[in-house]
Amino acid sequence: MKCNVLFYMLILTFSLFYSVILCAQDDNIYDNSEYFDDGGIAASKNIVKLNVLSAANGDLAFMYERVAADAFAIEAGAGLLMPFYYREFPVNYLERTDISDPGFGYSLWLQPKFYRRYNAPEYDYTGILIRYRHYSQDNRIITYKDVVLNYGIQFLFGNRFYFNYDIGIGIRFKSGDGIPIKERGFDVSNVIIPMGLKLGICF
Repeated sequence: MKCNVLFYMLILTFSLFYSVILCAQDDNIYDNSEYFDDGGIAASKNIVKLNVLSAANGDLAFMYERVAADAFAIEAGAGLLMPFYYREFPVNYLERTDISDPGFGYSLWLQPKFYRRYNAPEYDYTGILIRYRHYSQDNRIITYKDVVLNYGIQFLFGNRFYFNYDIGIGIRFKSGDGIPIKERGFDVSNVIIPMGLKLGICF
């Protein structure tokens, strides 16, 4: 119960923090779409992406990003957890991994993104990543909940393809039958530095 309360308090705190940042930003967001005719690409507000790094870790996750305002977008996704697991890169040597021989599972992703210099969805942004994973192992359930402060960059290459890279620092909350009580919830070893690399197409 204490773990869930702390988890949701962190989400609320991060949301309020970034709301203040967003309100304090300079409204002079650069938009160079008026200088050229790109066939409507600059007006595209939807991107579908594959998270390449998470797939290498065993989480085959697809993302959908929707532009909601000039400097704001929402990214949400879902993934299929494959029957293998590798630690996220870069390796966190403090982490005590509880996943060794998992079965299939699922993941859920949510990230509000605040673009700093150009109109969304291009160039650098900050985001709040919330990630949930539900593993099945030896007839037991293990769940990971991550809350991460992200910094990333996303840019268009070719006609409609996007490259998206981000890195952040956050906290991992663990729960489940396979985790000793003393390792559940928050511990210093649960501090994580995840990276993401996504390839997408806009429409």
